[in-house]
Amino acid sequence: MECSTRGSSSPGLRSEFPVTCPDPVSGSRTPTLPKRPFPPLWQAMLLVTWAVWWGGLTFYAGVVVPQGTALFGSTEQGALTRQVTLWHNRLFALWLLLLAAEIVRRRAPILLCLGLLLAGVWGLLLWQHARLSAFLDAPESLRSGGFYPLHARYLWLTTGEWLLGLVIPWWLLLPRSHSQPAAPSDRQPSPPHP
Repeated sequence: MECSTRGSSSPGLRSEFPVTCPDPVSGSRTPTLPKRPFPPLWQAMLLVTWAVWWGGLTFYAGVVVPQGTALFGSTEQGALTRQVTLWHNRLFALWLLLLAAEIVRRRAPILLCLGLLLAGVWGLLLWQHARLSAFLDAPESLRSGGFYPLHARYLWLTTGEWLLGLVIPWWLLLPRSHSQPAAPSDRQPSPPHP
């Protein structure tokens, strides 16, 4: 099957002009646009959202929490973290929505598994955050001893969030052919064997 492009195109460079290919059944030539596995604007939006979410978590946990605890004490730092976490969870939700759209677009099983794991971690973090907030709303309950084991679980979940967030961009940056098997219509027919 021979296809032609309108306009000039250098070897190795993708043509932005429509490509005309003969229809296998009717033989007529119909214009089609070249496939773009990862549109640049969408890729940029995904990666910037990931960077703000994951980078914000990394910076906050690695710099702000230790410095805030040293300057203000753990109780005041905890009150600040409680408010910052609300914003972080909103960014997390935005990131999960964009990731879900990419999972649907790519139909990659490994990306689906990673996305479901990340969504599960997010759900558990929201649940734990509500439980931790209940302790902070009643300071006398902090002495009961239940806060710190719950907080430790929250920190382990956050570590899981961070690790999953570290792995997912690798899959997003792979060309689509590596993250998804070709659909039957995308496969090139194999030449006949002699």
